[in-house]
Amino acid sequence: MSSCMTKEFVALQADCTLGYVLTQFLAHRQDVGCILYEDGTLEGIITKYQLYRMILKNCPLDTPITPYLYRDVTTVPFHYPVTEARKILLSAKVAHAVIVDDDGKVLGVSTKSDLIQSFLQRERRLINQMTALIENLEDGVIGIDHMHHIHTFNSAAAEMFQINSATVMEEHIQTLLPKISDGMIHALENEAPREPQKVQLPSAVVMASYTPISFREKVIGAIAVLRDLTAYEKVARELETTKRLEGMLESALEMAYDGIAIIDEQGCFQMVNDALLELYDISREELLGTPASQSLPELNLEDTLRTGKELVGDIQIIRGIKCVITRMPIIVQNKQVGAIAKVIFRQLPHMKDLFSRMENLEHELTYYRGEYMRSHVQGTAFDHVITRNSAMESIKNQAYLSAQGSSTVLITGESGTGKELFAQAIHEISGRPGRFVKVNCAAIPEELLESEFFGYADGAFTGARKGGKPGKFELADGGTLFLDEIGDMPLALQAKLLRVLQEKSFDRIGDTVSRTVDVRIVSATNKHLEDLIAERKFREDLYYRIHVIHLAIPPLRERKEDLPLLCSHLVQKLNKILGKQVQGVTPSTLERLQDHHWPGNVRELENVLERAMNLNAGDWIVPEALPAFLANAEPLSLPAPPLLPAKLPAMTHSKRDVIAAAERDLIVAALSESGGNRSLAAERLAISRSTLYQKIKKYQIEERSFFESKSPHP
Repeated sequence: MSSCMTKEFVALQADCTLGYVLTQFLAHRQDVGCILYEDGTLEGIITKYQLYRMILKNCPLDTPITPYLYRDVTTVPFHYPVTEARKILLSAKVAHAVIVDDDGKVLGVSTKSDLIQSFLQRERRLINQMTALIENLEDGVIGIDHMHHIHTFNSAAAEMFQINSATVMEEHIQTLLPKISDGMIHALENEAPREPQKVQLPSAVVMASYTPISFREKVIGAIAVLRDLTAYEKVARELETTKRLEGMLESALEMAYDGIAIIDEQGCFQMVNDALLELYDISREELLGTPASQSLPELNLEDTLRTGKELVGDIQIIRGIKCVITRMPIIVQNKQVGAIAKVIFRQLPHMKDLFSRMENLEHELTYYRGEYMRSHVQGTAFDHVITRNSAMESIKNQAYLSAQGSSTVLITGESGTGKELFAQAIHEISGRPGRFVKVNCAAIPEELLESEFFGYADGAFTGARKGGKPGKFELADGGTLFLDEIGDMPLALQAKLLRVLQEKSFDRIGDTVSRTVDVRIVSATNKHLEDLIAERKFREDLYYRIHVIHLAIPPLRERKEDLPLLCSHLVQKLNKILGKQVQGVTPSTLERLQDHHWPGNVRELENVLERAMNLNAGDWIVPEALPAFLANAEPLSLPAPPLLPAKLPAMTHSKRDVIAAAERDLIVAALSESGGNRSLAAERLAISRSTLYQKIKKYQIEERSFFESKSPHP
């Protein structure tokens, strides 16, 4: 309480006169005086109001104040916090309190103004602390008020958006930051947190969380917290790459003819191959994790770990077998993290002609060791799939995981959605050494399909190529065979394809020798195979063979948020092909593209942009360069509103009021037709959503009724 009390209080005795007290009040500019006993404890108080009453009663100035004292005084111990003092004053319904020490001696007087000043100082400190905290957070923080204007924008957010904080304050969130505006407005208007979403910003990929801000049980704004995911995604990719390299290393070790053992920096076994286990007649479980100095002391790996020196050609007898041992340290970033031993023991007396190959194996192991320890990754083939749509991101993740195995994959989707791009990415990520071979089942004549798939032998038919010809299965051996438009494959060929999938072998046309291949099948179609099965145009057993993993690519009309990214990517791609330097599409052009249904999907979008770039002379693609069905597209029509509102504004019949009332009716009609969906209403009115928001607020249109009265669209 010492911070919010007046220490220079008026100290009086009970026999003081009215004139003396008035003089002390004026001198100290106080409204209350403390009557003290000789030991400094409190006897009572007298206030200016008591003095007023004495004066109004015409009391002489030499009148003692004793009869007018307040003896039932509210006191507060000096060690009480301000909040407790406030509760005491409110409970006692008094405007001031006397502050006393533990012995009851008066230290000062606290009034309402003292408490208010203390609370104001405390509030200023809290505001300054909160401002400093928000400004120094690593996460971006953006706040808006109930009018959707920005009032908080910390330096982390400024760095993420690559804009100056001073230029965004008090700006409308929809106009300035459209990528996060929907989430913030949703949290504000629904008065509930919005589910976090992944957002691509100019300098980072962030996870955005949206929460409403409440004050006294009323929502007054919303806040967005943006967490930079760039580092996390990089780490995730590095972990995936490390896992793949570990698998490659394990495969390489198993293929090695010699025994291989690897220990970590603690001297414990981390990897051994089957050849070494065979030499020692020991199981992998018995060896892994145990100290090398105890389990296999003759390898002397702990000596290499201690000295860091390489040893080549050490000859030892292990379990009665002469062996040649090579040991070397494993160095990562100039730090020794382990050691590796290679043991040559199989038919050593007869392997002199193979010694030259030992050096090649040594180089190979060194390469794999470096790859295994390397943590940097450049990305994946799926980076070419441009999207910010959550459903599309999920499909990319599924495709990436499916690429790790060898199961068949069926990719479905409309024409132009990028099915072949996914198939190529799956092949690239899989790491299969063979080729990616594509067969368009709809483009090859039916009578040639079998020879295309399986090839033919020498002299199989008139006109056959001398020496025969390999089919697509042979060309794709060790790789991936992509069966595009598999729904158009004839039934007869479907049966033969099923046999190849089951038996992993086939015969060339006109040949009697069966050939075995290792081919992964990835199929694609824009048809509903279930319907074809019902119509007996597609074999059900083949369907289940190719349908182990199913990837359904959504059409472009269901992920229109990808249009800005796709336009930017395709314009840059076409610039290289056409030799142009187009910067991109204008906002009005993008609005036209957003209104289109896109039956041809991304392929159609690329064709539209290529045509526009050929016909456009400027740096930006404008609406006039688009095809007629896009450039002249009309917004969806609404029922014609009445020329005049049903009720004219009160007190005036001016032209301006009539127009405003008509505009309000038009907006109400659009919201009613769209069931309260403001995006659809704005589309129907051919205005932007931000303009619609402003007019809704201008005319004080209550939207809640539209959501309550209309059932949601199917």
